[in-house]
Amino acid sequence: MYRRGAPPQSTQLWPASRVDALLASASLELPSDTTPVRLAQLVEHPAFERVVEIRTSPRIAADLDVDRLVDALHRSALRALDLRFLELGDDAIARIAETPLDTLESLDVGAHFVRAPLTDYGLDAVLRGAPKLRHLGLHRAHPSHGGLEAFLTSPRVDALESLHLDFARIALSAPPHGDWLAAFAGRDAPTALLQLALHSCNLLGYDVARLAQSTRLGGLRVLDLSDNLLDAAGIEALATSTSLASLEELVLHRMAFERACVQPLVRRTGLPALRRLGIAHTIVMQNDEPPLNSVGELGATTHSMGVDRTRQLFLAAGSTLEIF
Repeated sequence: MYRRGAPPQSTQLWPASRVDALLASASLELPSDTTPVRLAQLVEHPAFERVVEIRTSPRIAADLDVDRLVDALHRSALRALDLRFLELGDDAIARIAETPLDTLESLDVGAHFVRAPLTDYGLDAVLRGAPKLRHLGLHRAHPSHGGLEAFLTSPRVDALESLHLDFARIALSAPPHGDWLAAFAGRDAPTALLQLALHSCNLLGYDVARLAQSTRLGGLRVLDLSDNLLDAAGIEALATSTSLASLEELVLHRMAFERACVQPLVRRTGLPALRRLGIAHTIVMQNDEPPLNSVGELGATTHSMGVDRTRQLFLAAGSTLEIF
C-alpha cells in the first residue's frame, strides 16, 4: 500500500544483467529503486534460493509492499533479514514471523508509529516465530507499556545475544520510562545478551542507573544508549558500574552532556573492560546551557558550538579510550 500523494513507482523491469548482479552474492541488498515488479524479478530468479542475507538500502521506498518477498522466504536458507528501513507494521511483521524460517538467526524490522505501527500484536508474533534468533532489532516501534514489559521479560528475549530497540521519537512514540526497564534490568533469569541498544527510549539518568546496577548484564560487551536524555547522575552511574564488568564499548551518540559528565567517564572507577566510547554528534554544553529548545530538540546554536569540540574535550581530559 502506498501513501496518498507519493510518486508512482516504476513498473519497468530491471535488465537481466542487473538482476544477475544483485544475486551474484549470497548477500542481497534491495537497492533504492526496488519496486514491486522488480522485487518479483529477484524472488522468482533461481539464484534467490542461495541467498542467506537480505538487507535494505537506507533510501528504499519506505512503504514497499513486501508480500511477494515474504511468500518466497521459505525457499531460501535465510540466516539474516534486515528490513529496518521499511514501514512494515504489525500485519507484515506477523507474516514474516509466522513464515517457517528455521535457519534465521538475525531479524531487523521497521515500522512507522502512525502509518504502519508495530504494537503489542507485532511483538507477540515475533516472540512466537523464528526459534533460532540470536539478534533482534525493532525499529520505530510503538508498543504499550505493559506490552513492552511482557516482551522484555519473556524467555525468548533472555535467549537473545543481541537486542536493538528504537522508538524513533523521544516522548512521542516511546512508552513512559520506568517500570518496563526496571522489570528487564531486575529480572532474576540469566540472559545471553552480549549487545544491547536502546535508542530513543525516553531513558533518563535513573533509568540508566538501573541498567548500570543490573547483575544480569555482567556479560554485556556493547551498550548503546544513543538518542536519550542522560544527565550527570546517569553518566556517573555508568562510570562507577561494577556490574557491567565485561562492557567493552559504550555508545552515546546524538546526545547532550553537561561538561561535568566528561570527567566521570575519563576517570571512571567502574567499567573495567571499557575500550571504546561512541560520541558522534554528541555535544558537551556549559552547565548553564539549556540542552533542549521549547519543542524538545537541540537548539541549532548550542549544537554548532558543541559538536566539533566534544572529542577534543575527552582527549584533553586524558581519556585513553578509542573515541568514535
